[in-house]
Amino acid sequence: MKLTVASELNYGSMIRKLNMACGQEESTMLTDYGGIITSNFKGDIYMPGSNQDCIDLLLKEPGHRRFTCRGSGHSMHGRSIPGANKHMLVTSSLSQIHFSKPGLVSVQAGVQIGVLQAFLQRYGWFLPVFPEAIQTGPTVAGYFLAGGFGSHSPQYGGFWDNVESITCIYPGNLEPSEIYKSHDLFWDLSGSGGHSNCIITELKIIIKKVNSNSKYPMGLAITLPTLQPDRSSPIIWFTLFVPLANQQVLLRKYRNMLFTLSTVLQLVTPRSVKIKFCGRFPSFLEDFSVDLFAFSIGGRFPENQPDCAMLACQYIRDLADSLPNCIQYHSSELALDNLINLDCS
Repeated sequence: MKLTVASELNYGSMIRKLNMACGQEESTMLTDYGGIITSNFKGDIYMPGSNQDCIDLLLKEPGHRRFTCRGSGHSMHGRSIPGANKHMLVTSSLSQIHFSKPGLVSVQAGVQIGVLQAFLQRYGWFLPVFPEAIQTGPTVAGYFLAGGFGSHSPQYGGFWDNVESITCIYPGNLEPSEIYKSHDLFWDLSGSGGHSNCIITELKIIIKKVNSNSKYPMGLAITLPTLQPDRSSPIIWFTLFVPLANQQVLLRKYRNMLFTLSTVLQLVTPRSVKIKFCGRFPSFLEDFSVDLFAFSIGGRFPENQPDCAMLACQYIRDLADSLPNCIQYHSSELALDNLINLDCS
């Protein structure tokens, strides 16, 4: 296990690398993709490279709540930024993949999903659900915790439908636990946004052939580069989920509040996608048992206007509250509660 402490680490270099992985400019302040919440973090940084490293770490430092896990920092809610008296566990050393069963690939938690997709395509395979707007992006564990979905979700559902199992390390448990879809915990963790009492170290992900001639590279194991810089310009996103039957109502109400939103957010073209219901949704969407319409409102805050984030979050909450059968996405995005209840120093 790699362990770095303040006296041994060039913090400026490490913080810049962490920030650049989520598309933020070089800075001495640790932030995430949203760039709204920052911290002058100077605590210990742990980079475990295996399940055993994670177990040893939890034995060394009892109580998982003393750790803040961070992948590539592609959330906007600040939960990947340690608060006071906390250590940071960076998953970048969990970077191996293994082809052990046809149609699946075992992927350690720190692998960025864009890097994985590019690698799979070289061998004639691909991830069915993938955030197409990114090149490097969140880690596979982060995408799972975010309850990820993408442009192929009308056919393949959410990322949760394309993960066979996750491996977790729990405080006080000396053995890794493999959690399958038959367990409620699988669905509680997907879309939890990091609200969990465990460390996810590996996922078994379903992959598809690019064409019928694609051969499965049985036994291949390789380490992929991690914490790759994100060259895209970060955009704040707010996503609402409604049943397909309520799609037009949502769009009409959004159009009615466009002017109000534009006073606090420099809007970009919104995104929308249908998410196929494949038998079960993650717990944060458990009220639904039909195909969903996910509508994402995005933009950038005007410079030197710190109150805009608060106002934008309130306007989006008001929009969600005005809609029947609507759930606002909090798993990785900025939300009013995140700004009010900051735990960073």
